[in-house]
Amino acid sequence: MPRPGPRRLRICSYVGLSVALALGLIGGVNGCRAKPIAKPTTALVSIPDERPPDLAIAATVFSPRVPLPASNLPRSLKPGRYIIEADGVLRSAQGAQAPDFPPRTRQLTPRQMDQLWRLIRDAGFLNEGNPAIIDDPAGTVRSGDRTTAMLYVSYGGRRVTLRHLLDRSTPDAVQAELFIDRLAELAWVD
Repeated sequence: MPRPGPRRLRICSYVGLSVALALGLIGGVNGCRAKPIAKPTTALVSIPDERPPDLAIAATVFSPRVPLPASNLPRSLKPGRYIIEADGVLRSAQGAQAPDFPPRTRQLTPRQMDQLWRLIRDAGFLNEGNPAIIDDPAGTVRSGDRTTAMLYVSYGGRRVTLRHLLDRSTPDAVQAELFIDRLAELAWVD
């Protein structure tokens, strides 16, 4: 019997490889007939009682498109930006043109940081299903006719962004305004 040539070996190899792949795919398809994968559900995240060591907060207050004179506004409704870093550094700037990263204003004490955490936690800002929580902060539009606050809270690997109209029309809006007022007080805003 003559020896097969290189061409015949290549053809046999391709045929063998094709059969092996076909059998593997058929077996793989049958193996994939398990129950469909359920969509992930949002698990309730427990909110710690004690302030997380990595707590960071940012709040921006946007004035309406036609702003009222700032001298007539309570400090909680004045446009500005507040950033609280995990180490307690408070950065703040007031005015509609406040920079994204304001200068350092002061160092908060651990007690003040604990108080801010309690305000956030007790107000229910971080509760699952809170209608003020937004998924796309960059795509969120501020209100044109009312003061709007954007609040960002980060802790324990979790990040939450909220949008509140500071119009005192709901208990959440009142809580948000009280929180902004506390930030303004800590930043020595009149």
